[in-house]
Amino acid sequence: MRRNRSILALLMGALITFGELAVIPTAHAAEQVRDGKTEATAAASCWEIKQKHPDSPDGAYWLFTPQMSAPAQFFCDQTMDGGGWVMIGRGRESWDRYPDGKGDPKAMHSRNRQPQDFGAVQLSNATINGLLGGTHVNKLPDGFRVLRAKNSSGTDMQKFDIRPRKMQDWVWALSSRDRASYRIDNGGWAESGFMESGFGADTAWNRMELSTGPAKKFNIGFGYGGGAGGGDTSAGNYLWSANGSAPLPYAEVYVRPELSSDDKELFKPIADSGTEPIVSRAMASNFASKTSWGVTGNLNGQTGERNAPVQAFAEIGDTIFIGGNYLNAEQRSTGRVVPHKALAAFDKTTGNLIEEFNVEFDNQVKALEPLPNGKLLVGGDFKKVNGEPHSGTVLLDPKTGAIDPSWNLNITSRLAAGIVSVTAFSLTDQHIYIGGNFTHMQGDNSKVVYTRAAGRVNLDGTPDPTWNPEFNGTVMDIDTSPAGDKFYAAGFFTKSAGRTAIKAAILSTEPGANPIGDWVFKGSASERGNYQQAIYDTGKLLFIGGSEHSLFGYDRDGLQRVSGSITIPIGGDMQAIATDGNVAYAGCHCSVNSYENAYLWPSPAEDWSRVDSIRWLGAWDAATGKQIGEFSPYMLRSRNAGAWGLFVASDGALWVGGDFTASHTSMDKSQWNSGWVRYPAKDSEAPATPGRLLATKSTDKSIDLRWDGVEDAASYDILRDDRVIANTKDTSISVPRGGDNRFFVRAADEAGNRSASTPVFVAPGANEIDPNSPILIDEKATWQYSYDRGDAAEGWNNTGFDRADWEEGTAPIGYGANDLGTTITPPESSKRPITTWFSHNFTVADPKVFNKATLDFIADDGAVVYVNGKEVNRTRMPEGTIRPDTRAHQQISAKNAAKERVRVEIPSSMLVAGENVVAVETHINHKGSPSMTFDAKLEVTDTNPAPEAPEQSEDDALVTAGSEWQYWYNQEEPTPGWDSDADVSMWDVGAAPIGFGDSGVKTDINADPNERPRTAYFVKDLDLDPAELPADAKLVIKVRADDGVLLRLNGEEVGRKRLAPGAVSHNTYADQAINTAKAQSDLLVVEIPVSELNAGSNRISAESHLNYRNTPSMTFDLEATVVS
Repeated sequence: MRRNRSILALLMGALITFGELAVIPTAHAAEQVRDGKTEATAAASCWEIKQKHPDSPDGAYWLFTPQMSAPAQFFCDQTMDGGGWVMIGRGRESWDRYPDGKGDPKAMHSRNRQPQDFGAVQLSNATINGLLGGTHVNKLPDGFRVLRAKNSSGTDMQKFDIRPRKMQDWVWALSSRDRASYRIDNGGWAESGFMESGFGADTAWNRMELSTGPAKKFNIGFGYGGGAGGGDTSAGNYLWSANGSAPLPYAEVYVRPELSSDDKELFKPIADSGTEPIVSRAMASNFASKTSWGVTGNLNGQTGERNAPVQAFAEIGDTIFIGGNYLNAEQRSTGRVVPHKALAAFDKTTGNLIEEFNVEFDNQVKALEPLPNGKLLVGGDFKKVNGEPHSGTVLLDPKTGAIDPSWNLNITSRLAAGIVSVTAFSLTDQHIYIGGNFTHMQGDNSKVVYTRAAGRVNLDGTPDPTWNPEFNGTVMDIDTSPAGDKFYAAGFFTKSAGRTAIKAAILSTEPGANPIGDWVFKGSASERGNYQQAIYDTGKLLFIGGSEHSLFGYDRDGLQRVSGSITIPIGGDMQAIATDGNVAYAGCHCSVNSYENAYLWPSPAEDWSRVDSIRWLGAWDAATGKQIGEFSPYMLRSRNAGAWGLFVASDGALWVGGDFTASHTSMDKSQWNSGWVRYPAKDSEAPATPGRLLATKSTDKSIDLRWDGVEDAASYDILRDDRVIANTKDTSISVPRGGDNRFFVRAADEAGNRSASTPVFVAPGANEIDPNSPILIDEKATWQYSYDRGDAAEGWNNTGFDRADWEEGTAPIGYGANDLGTTITPPESSKRPITTWFSHNFTVADPKVFNKATLDFIADDGAVVYVNGKEVNRTRMPEGTIRPDTRAHQQISAKNAAKERVRVEIPSSMLVAGENVVAVETHINHKGSPSMTFDAKLEVTDTNPAPEAPEQSEDDALVTAGSEWQYWYNQEEPTPGWDSDADVSMWDVGAAPIGFGDSGVKTDINADPNERPRTAYFVKDLDLDPAELPADAKLVIKVRADDGVLLRLNGEEVGRKRLAPGAVSHNTYADQAINTAKAQSDLLVVEIPVSELNAGSNRISAESHLNYRNTPSMTFDLEATVVS
């Protein structure tokens, strides 16, 4: 990277018109203003602003810490108790616990304390932790402050400061088993009990109640104690209460981190290499996909646990199969109801019903497993499928739902109740393991096999009699290890084959189903059953979940318990687990908190380490078992059973099944659901890094920066020295100078992922040119132009032409389009000129230090482009001579012309040291054309040095460019031997370049396209004596040919370009069409040892072939040089 930058610096140092290479000065670090008034002057905290600017009033300020992705505005209270407080939430009775916060953060840029502010607005956990800048909540001197109304009019406010004992990262799960120190109105600090139990100096107006319940209609807020009377549910009362007591007041929450931008441990200079990518964790989103279908009705009439509408998922191809206890698939938005009993198929991406799949069960489906043969294995409580007897399992065609008759497994129960229920499958290379409530299995024409609550069958459904774990209770879930050597089970059992197996078991898959070691599951409660309902080997940890309210993680090899989470206080048993290998998701009928490193219920003791809000399902790190608190589906609604089925699809989407009724697709948009919800995978891929950061303008106060954009970028962060100072959706920006003026740019996508930044760019001094800039003519440059002033004079497209009477304007220039820099007023249509002429001079010190530049321009309707008087491009223009009244052969709108910008490569060999000119004539298609627009930019795009021309003396040049040639251009091909010794004295003679369609042609041979020959022939005879030349010398021949060429020496082919291999005839077309500029830069170069030359006469012959008859140009020139 450094090498490329140094080459570019050398290149552009030659481009600018200074006697020496420009050097970027090293600026002394300027003192930084951190007043929070702009993005660029964002402070680390409200406290820093108050310390450095004591007169700062209350209001919105820009803040930034290294833990934040970009500066943002927040409300700072600069007058309360010394100022420096940042507001993180406000509202009355509608607060919530979600990590994504609530409402629009912009609503808190001001503080009005009016009834319209009663709706809760809460910053997200991530935003608040960014504001804390790494400071733990329990280390804040003031803790967090609740400023709450103490009367119905909001004129009296109470300060209630809370410093939790355990909380490090901020979470809105404030009603928890954490304890806290607290103080009221700046009084002395006191100690609380559990924060979920309420605490304070009394039971009325000096008490904090964070919990909710029926008396509060399950609203959440910063309530007063039960002894506080007052409040109602009216819209204007600052005290909300459903019964006139224990009101929830209008409240504001603040923190006061004492962070300073001068802290070098906090703000560290960005390395010259730039910043690393920042991406979201790869996991499911908290916001649901938009879907319109659900499942409704109740197939078996039961509503208790293990009878949820959705309990199982499977994926085959682009289809997700959903099994459970329902009657119909329903699309509530259209009122469509399609009968589907217990199993239906939905599109993996859209969630739309796939109606071709149809099958009918007589009872609920609990387990689904795709088999290697492409069929779908179904398990559940059913006895009949499509009216046929199938007890517990059936194999289906995944396209139609047709029953596969080859599957003849019959599962029965000889227990008193006779109930058969298949609850789970697990597939290995050789077997299908089955768990549930049953005692025997029998295949087609096979013996009955005793398999109590679990067993295995071969892939064809034949029971395996060698493996029977013989559990004494129902198995709720099973899994097998990735290697297939271990079998896991969770359920209501206490024995396996007479051996102790308390609610969970780990068995060998070898015949006999023996236990692995002496492992025995230990539950979270002694006085309850501790039954387990979900078990899953993620490949990193083994997770077991169930009663009471627990999810435990175990090392897969040593089977030591390494993690634990307990959910309390409402509901909580874990019921389903799924994983993508990195994140483990667990579903439960829980709706308050989950405690990390907790192992006991109902009290997690005091050694838990973290609390997170949980509502029906949560996420854990699959390798460590730690809670991932940022995952909590927003406003997911359930009838109270929670999640009974989870599935991570191949696209990373999380499918959640249970009795769900609604979800949110964004913070402010909800949708109807019934039974299941799809949560798409978060975008966790960083955009590409922007390219070529450079300065286009430099003053003593600001720098104009520009960079190459990237496709996936929604915006760009501009970083200076040690922080982000600006964000823009454009690929250019003017930013203030400051510090060491070390700049970086990175891309940000819609999901908030950040790319790696560009390497450091040190800004040039004031009014100095950036030596790294490849721009020769910039966008929105000032062009000279001539419109409606008569025809341009001869030589208008050359550098020396006097354009003193031409007008000047900022591009884009024209009429009939939006966003023009210069608008021309055209005369009425009958008098409107066809042609407009444009020119822009630019200076190049040494064109040899780069290889190519690219001209990018808009042609509306058509254009002919020249560089230093030589034509390099025609767009939507006819071939042949172009006159002022020549019309473009196609009309194009200004909008489409802007979309279809034309790019032309300009070889540096076309440029000269010193002044150069790009000249363009635009032509409209007809006088009534509604628009004419022109814009262009020119920049170096190939920074490799131009190829060195071989050293030579005048005597070495046998044929120079522009020499005279004998040529043949007719419908008939020339006589045989023309390329070796035939007489060509009757051929035409002309100076090169010979051809048509280029203003640089010296001999024009154009013909009507309908009669135009495909091939032109050229001959030159040379007399020389190889003996007089150095023995190691070579004859170097360079041919410019548009389109293709075949070169011969004394009748023998020595090279060809843009012609296919094989025989070449008079009617052979070139295999590629190129323009004149390409022909000039992409030469046929042939080296021939002089020993192969004849002593005396030698004939150089060439034939140039068109790619198609209507080609706009054909040119030929050749030079031959002896090089030793």
